[in-house]
Amino acid sequence: MLLKGWFRFTGLGFDHTVRYNTRGFRAVFRFMRRFRDELLNGPGAHDAPELGLGASLNTKFSNALSQELDREEKVATQFFQPPREVKLKRWFMPRHHRLAGDLLVLTGRRLIWITDRDRGSRSIYGNITSYAPLGAVSRMDVTPSEKGHVLQVDLNGSRWRIPIAPENLGAARDFATV
Repeated sequence: MLLKGWFRFTGLGFDHTVRYNTRGFRAVFRFMRRFRDELLNGPGAHDAPELGLGASLNTKFSNALSQELDREEKVATQFFQPPREVKLKRWFMPRHHRLAGDLLVLTGRRLIWITDRDRGSRSIYGNITSYAPLGAVSRMDVTPSEKGHVLQVDLNGSRWRIPIAPENLGAARDFATV
């Protein structure tokens, strides 16, 4: 993930991925700022006080969020589920399993999801950021899944399914109702 970057554009009737080398991130970053201004219709300042649900941000997710937010964009509500390590007991040999962290942020103009989950496992060094204009969010709800619960975000043409740890279930439900 350190040198591999990609954009995935999805919507009704299309799903397209553009890959790039992250060494050229500055130019890509400037392009995405301009693209977001057009897509999201301006800066979208938000005057409401910030509501934080879940855990406090760690350094990795705090840096990822500050890099992602545009100049005038403010956090209205956030839900953070930090990465954690779970010890699995298998016969006589305990194993450690690393679970990814997730940060959901609601601003005045978009919903942002930052995770260090890449194809089912946790990436210690990288992160993946997804976002959608508020108008594209049709529903948010915590629903049961095969392995517990997920925070499901239904978008126009796609869906985010974020696994929720049992200890974060209440905060995830609170986030889904804002």
